[in-house]
Amino acid sequence: MNALEGIKFFYLVGAILLLVVAILVYPTLRNRHK
Repeated sequence: MNALEGIKFFYLVGAILLLVVAILVYPTLRNRHK
């Protein structure tokens, strides 16, 4: 595995984690603003 593949894999995992966190946090933020 070369460096470019490692960087791409790192960004892919980071994007998936960010998406999961956004999905989990967004409803609680929206409910708190009511």
